[in-house]
Amino acid sequence: MRRPSGLEAVVFDVGEVLIDETRVWHTWADLLGLTRLTFVAALGAVIAGGAEHDAVFDLVAPGVDWHALEEEHERRYGGFTDADVYADVRATLTAVRGMG
Repeated sequence: MRRPSGLEAVVFDVGEVLIDETRVWHTWADLLGLTRLTFVAALGAVIAGGAEHDAVFDLVAPGVDWHALEEEHERRYGGFTDADVYADVRATLTAVRGMG
C-alpha cells in the first residue's frame, strides 16, 4: 500500500485509541473503595461534561487527596501490558508503516 499523497505523519492518541485504560480506572475505583461501575459512570459523566479526567476525583471522593495515592495506584496497577493493547492496533500500525 502506498502513502497517500502529501501525507508526512500519522499521530495516534494512546489512551482509549491504542490502549484500553479499563484497568487504570478500575484500579482507582478499588483503591478508593468504590464499585467499578460507579467510578466509570462518574468518569463518563465528567468527560461528557467537558471536564478534565481528574475531575472525577472531586465527584466520587471529595476532599480526598488522590495525588497522595498515585504511588499506591501505580504499584497496584503495574503499568500497561500487552493485554491492554487493543486487538487491531498492531495490524493497523503495521499497515501504516507499510505506507512509508
